[in-house]
Amino acid sequence: MHRTVRFIALLATMSLTAPGLAGAQLSGNQIAPQPPIDIPTLGPTAFDPADAKAASARSFRPRPGPPRRLAGPPSSVSSRVKSGETIVTEPFAYNRTAVLTNEVTGHTLLVMGLKIPAGSPGFYAGQFGTGPGRMVNTWCFVPPPSKGRFKPTCLMLYSDEAAVVPRVVNGYAFSRFGIPSSGRMDYANSPTFVEQPVEIPGDLRLDYRLRRWTKTSVEVEIWANGEIADVDVAAKGPDGRALLQTLSGAYWLSQPADDPKAALVETST
Repeated sequence: MHRTVRFIALLATMSLTAPGLAGAQLSGNQIAPQPPIDIPTLGPTAFDPADAKAASARSFRPRPGPPRRLAGPPSSVSSRVKSGETIVTEPFAYNRTAVLTNEVTGHTLLVMGLKIPAGSPGFYAGQFGTGPGRMVNTWCFVPPPSKGRFKPTCLMLYSDEAAVVPRVVNGYAFSRFGIPSSGRMDYANSPTFVEQPVEIPGDLRLDYRLRRWTKTSVEVEIWANGEIADVDVAAKGPDGRALLQTLSGAYWLSQPADDPKAALVETST
């Protein structure tokens, strides 16, 4: 039988170190561990195989809620950017962090190599699902680095097992994901963990980079830990401007007359 996930409040100071993390080189901007913020969530959800089948070719989207928060002043905002250039960079911290207290392994043929050791740090990524009543708490845990890179493994926490989140380009920051066309997802034993302040390894900065303009919107790439994580699509308004929402605030983007592929950036007041 798989163990039911339990959320345990931290009552005393606790220190667990993931195997292989001690002494590892951490890249870029390190954010000091901060106390988790209490965000109300749904309890564990009973697993229904029909969920994955019904969701075949759909994407899972999160219930609104802030998994991350600004952890320092953002960089100076660029007033004009070209495709691929950074609009603003923001250091961030996760609102809820934890330490894994059991080993998580995959138990299907497709994820035979999945292994997250006890002691691995983790963070709350949000609630994902295909609609009301199907939202599932999702946590990501960071095992020891593979080929020098930290790659979180994200798990949807059902009451008797965990579904491995598929097709996530970058676990540090994502807002949606798709499932295989077969509707089949990979599974692992349920993680147990203690919520506490813990350092998440990696470069915890969000870079917002101009991707391109379309007839109706602007696309902005969101990078985290030095890799692309998500794409934000902001619709154009009647005046042709698009509003980009970030952790540090909102910014108006518009197309300059001399280069419609670029963007002028203004802080929203």
